[in-house]
Amino acid sequence: MPIYEIIHAVPLSEKQQDELAEAITIIHTTAFGVLRLFVNVRFVDASRVNTYIAGKRRKANHIRATVRLGSRTNEGFLSLCKSVEEVWNRIVYEPAQRENSLVPEQNRYKLQTLIVSPVNLIGFEAGFELPLGGEDGNWLTKHWNEFRQKASEGDEDFIQVVKEVEERGLLK
Repeated sequence: MPIYEIIHAVPLSEKQQDELAEAITIIHTTAFGVLRLFVNVRFVDASRVNTYIAGKRRKANHIRATVRLGSRTNEGFLSLCKSVEEVWNRIVYEPAQRENSLVPEQNRYKLQTLIVSPVNLIGFEAGFELPLGGEDGNWLTKHWNEFRQKASEGDEDFIQVVKEVEERGLLK
């Protein structure tokens, strides 16, 4: 459902990418009660892309996310943004500060923008229609038997979905 696109001009190791993807998944699922399967994170190496800020060519790091709007609030989205920014700083920026004594080099690792675009998404993911934001509980109840059927057929994604729903108590 949400798609987080991390556009980075600095090199990110596989470990950093794994940590960012996991942290963003946890932040989003915790903030909005969605299933992990539906949180998408992709990395785009923009080290060779010309970006201009204030009319000047710069290399910069950005995170853009498209998420479902529904009944979610600005405060909820701002809290999400703050958490994602904190994760970037912990995983990418702070290690660069420790490793580089030159301020301009450190600054390359800062996050220039973090934009969350809440919209009423219409579409399908993993073969199921997307629920409106905030309607995940009803949607989960509606499709629960289908999810369990897919899990019983050995679909690894849905084995995880069933396990997650049961562990998190999402069907109350």
